[in-house]
Formats: sequence, C-alpha cells, structure tokens
Amino acid sequence: GILKSMSHAGVENVDVIKRMYVNFNIQELSVELCGDNTDDPIVSLAAVNTHILMKLLPDEDVTKAYVTLHDLVCDDRRMGSADRTFRRMIGKANEGHAARNRSRAELHDSE
Repeated sequence: GILKSMSHAGVENVDVIKRMYVNFNIQELSVELCGDNTDDPIVSLAAVNTHILMKLLPDEDVTKAYVTLHDLVCDDRRMGSADRTFRRMIGKANEGHAARNRSRAELHDSE
C-alpha cells in the first residue's frame, strides 16, 4: 500500500509499504531456551530438515511464521529435573525401543 501524509510545511511524504517474505531451510537445528541467563536452561529443542517461512506484513501490522520441524526432540533442561529418569518431553516413541533392539542384535551376533 501507499501512505501519503502532509507535513506542517506542506511537504507531501509518500511511504510505500512493502511486504517481506523470508524462507529458511535448515538441515540441522538446535535451540536452547533459557531463563534469566544462559546458566538457567529451561528446555532444548533439536530437529532436522527444518523449514521456516516468515511473513512480515506491515500493511496488516502482522508478522507470521510457519515452522515445520522433522524428528523433533524436546528435553527438559531445568536444574530441578537433572536427577529425573525421563527428561525427554517430545521425541520418537520408538527411539529407545529401537536402540534396545539394536543392542540385543549386536549381542546375539557376538555370541
């Protein structure tokens, strides 16, 4: 859109508002969200083949983001959860099962 305004001196300002689209393709993404500082981790996220599309729409006064995360893993990193057995909040349900089966197969092959 085009915005026109008149200054008090009679000068006409013409502002051309443009939309901006930013497209990110990230092969491996890792993010750690922290509290007050980096010594206060809360949660860590990791994913592969991440796609982020950002739309900056100043004419609507809106910024939108569309995110696709493949094989997302989310772990609880809070200090109080350090001694917990299960810190994984989001992840493949069969990840541990597959690792156990692989270990059993390796043991069987070595016999």
